[in-house]
Amino acid sequence: MKSFEEIYEFSRMAEGNGTEAHPLCTATPEELKVFIPPVMALAEGSRVVEIGTYTGRSSSVYFQVQKDLNLDLHFIDCLYWNPKHAAHSFWDMVVDFFNEVPFTYHKMVTNLAASTWTLPIDFLYIDGWHDAPQVDEDFQNWIPFLKSGGVLALHDSTYPGVASCIDRFVKGAGFELIAEAERMSMWKKP
Repeated sequence: MKSFEEIYEFSRMAEGNGTEAHPLCTATPEELKVFIPPVMALAEGSRVVEIGTYTGRSSSVYFQVQKDLNLDLHFIDCLYWNPKHAAHSFWDMVVDFFNEVPFTYHKMVTNLAASTWTLPIDFLYIDGWHDAPQVDEDFQNWIPFLKSGGVLALHDSTYPGVASCIDRFVKGAGFELIAEAERMSMWKKP
């Protein structure tokens, strides 16, 4: 498996535009430092679901370890927000660097994807819409699929809609905070 440093160096540059971070959509270098270790620690065959891919910076972390861990990768994004930039960046990265990596891309709103989802999840990353009712629906619809002991990664944890959901659905359910940096928080489900 690649080292932490190798994964970090690629992922912080994955968008092809340096380490600048969009205020609501892109993991910063400091956030990547807390995001990468739990991904590297996943058991072989783990199922990963990412809600909100944007340009693929966080997705690139899973892609880099997929060959070694045989991860079952699922990405859900409706491409409503800045679709040309986001889609081109994500798919260019896939074609240029990860064309051999198997994954499933669900191009739809998350509540539609959740309505037919039945599989347990080992690692859930929520970085979709940040306002009610969509963020509430993401938490309500997807957290029940996360296995006990599974990791919940949340971006924009300080954004009011997300912070409210953390209080109600994460802290209120006894999740353990395992790491945080800037706007990223990582939780373990009891």
